[in-house]
Amino acid sequence: MNKLIRLDTKTNVKVTGIFADLPFNSTFQGVKFFLPWSAFGADQPWVKRSEQEWNNHSFQCFVQIAGKANLNVVSANIRDVEKPHVSPQKNRSTFCTRCRPGICVQSSRTG
Repeated sequence: MNKLIRLDTKTNVKVTGIFADLPFNSTFQGVKFFLPWSAFGADQPWVKRSEQEWNNHSFQCFVQIAGKANLNVVSANIRDVEKPHVSPQKNRSTFCTRCRPGICVQSSRTG
């Protein structure tokens, strides 16, 4: 914990947590490490550019909402998040929310 490691001989990152091997049936099975978005984009120019490309659906976003949060309210608040950023002809995305015990999964898909 709290040690620096170097990724791809480019970026130093600090170990801030350790997780057990995840189950085989997990979405994250086989994942070796997690990075914050800022670290991922720092060494990948295409990732940094994608932050402004609202029609780029290359990524999924997994979030954990507060225990007392209402899932319907959270979903309503994010449902149309990209509409102001893309033309109506290109706005074919839908945001779907799936819940697992204690975790809400938010993903973007093209329709």
